[in-house]
Amino acid sequence: MLSSPASTDIAHRLIENKVISEDQLAIAIKEQERLHGAKTVSAILVEMGFVSEGALGEILNESSSIKKFDIKSSIIDSRLVKKIPKDFAIHNKLIAVSHDRNSVTIGMIDIFDIVAIDQVRRCFPPNFKIV
Repeated sequence: MLSSPASTDIAHRLIENKVISEDQLAIAIKEQERLHGAKTVSAILVEMGFVSEGALGEILNESSSIKKFDIKSSIIDSRLVKKIPKDFAIHNKLIAVSHDRNSVTIGMIDIFDIVAIDQVRRCFPPNFKIV
């Protein structure tokens, strides 16, 4: 099964927009089951080459209030980036983008990767909100 109702919505939007087929979705779901849910269906669809990260990002933007982040047009604070271990950030394809007094904004490929978000949360003070 898909990992969350949001994932179901995204998968159906991908099918409706003819980005993936129902067969491709079924393959990704079987792979997620084989991995015991270690990866999201979205991540598997990208890894299998069924959908590009860009196309998935567009669907995610339409499906949520999450803003699209373009690293090429952003100025990143290197001190902030160093707060998240490099190997973890590379593995999860995420980066700390900005912060204010009470929150840190993270740019990431899979905005529904709760495990990665929880790990990021440990890199900052407990009262910080992860955006």
